[in-house]
Amino acid sequence: MIQFKDDQTYQLLPIDKNKILVRFENLADRVDNFGVGVAEPWKLDIHQFATSLYQDVNPNPNTKGPSKIRIEQMDL
Repeated sequence: MIQFKDDQTYQLLPIDKNKILVRFENLADRVDNFGVGVAEPWKLDIHQFATSLYQDVNPNPNTKGPSKIRIEQMDL
C-alpha cells in the first residue's frame, strides 16, 4: 500500500456496489489549521493508489486486477 506521512490520511466510504468514495486529508494544511504549521504540497498518483487498494482488499495472487478503474474528482 502507498505510505502516508503522519499528517496525511484518507477515509474510504462505500457508495454502491463496486463504488467507493475516498477522502484524502492533509492535516498540515494551513487552511485547515488556520495558519499553524507549514504544509508541503502533497502529490499522489491516484491510479497507483486505486490499484494498490484493490490488491490490498483482494489478496489472492490469482485474482486479476480490475479491468477498468474510473476516477472522478469531487468537491466538498
